[in-house]
Amino acid sequence: MLKLKYIWDESVHSWIYRNLVVSGCLDFSSVLGTDGCWHRSPHFSDDFSFEKEKLDGAELRDFLRRSGLANKRAGMFDNPFDYLNEVKEVFLRTYNINKGKGHIPIRYCEACIADGIKELGFGYFKSSWLFDTKCLIHQRKMSSFSTSRKKETEQRMTDVLSGVEIVRKKFYRIESSFLKDINSVAEPPFHIMPCFLFDFYRWASMSREDGFLGYDYLDFYYVDGRRKRLSDEMLHYKFKFYLKKYPKEMKAFISNSSEIKEYKLGFSRKCSFTEKLLKSKKHNCSKCYQWFSSDYCPIKPIISSYLGDRMTMINSQINACDFHVKYRYKYIF
Repeated sequence: MLKLKYIWDESVHSWIYRNLVVSGCLDFSSVLGTDGCWHRSPHFSDDFSFEKEKLDGAELRDFLRRSGLANKRAGMFDNPFDYLNEVKEVFLRTYNINKGKGHIPIRYCEACIADGIKELGFGYFKSSWLFDTKCLIHQRKMSSFSTSRKKETEQRMTDVLSGVEIVRKKFYRIESSFLKDINSVAEPPFHIMPCFLFDFYRWASMSREDGFLGYDYLDFYYVDGRRKRLSDEMLHYKFKFYLKKYPKEMKAFISNSSEIKEYKLGFSRKCSFTEKLLKSKKHNCSKCYQWFSSDYCPIKPIISSYLGDRMTMINSQINACDFHVKYRYKYIF
């Protein structure tokens, strides 16, 4: 059971490790490597339970991000809740990939550890130590683990967190490449959903004689006059291209054809996370039958359940009721 609340500047790795120790766990492979390093993606062990309702979702997300986890990497056309799975995996990972060596040196400042023991009664590892080689508070180079055996690493952890002074054996001179992997993409003001992209495709490819959008609409057609079916990547490119070439026209189109929907999801509590979605005014989310065609839209109004053998329908994610409403005949699995 989750026993210890995290400290605001503590690393996720340290928080998990402290909880495992207090709970009497003897296996730390979910957070510690066999070479005296932290794992890149730490998680609680399978037999560890917790009451997730007691965790504030937004606060927990920010806490994870300070350790390089659960960062939002979604671009303008992506599902904005791409980080939610990584939040879940810290607590509910169904597989363990952390059995070998770690990736991040275990660095610490003895003075900070001593301050923690004095103020809180215990020591802990800070999130900034995952990336820095120098303590910015005490202006001193941090110590690093140099152990190569599992038992030695665990004993060193105990000694450090208890405040036992240790003779420094070795310093790692590693500027962790982990830094390159944690950066989120620039936060877009909203995320464009497939339904609005479909409206854009119809609008941008409309044949016009007045030159309203020049002759760029021809790019959407084959020589014989058939309309092309563009890939998602090409449609995204065309959207950005039109934004630059026809800013006024695009501004009017977006204003007249779209609406902003604030969608909420949660992990520990309902509605913990909020993201802005730009969707089509013409489409009703509760009646959408295209949600299964991509994972770009986080709104899933329909739950699929199968009465027959699931393997016979492995390639079918079509809702039979919606199929009948749209095409006026029964869908045969």
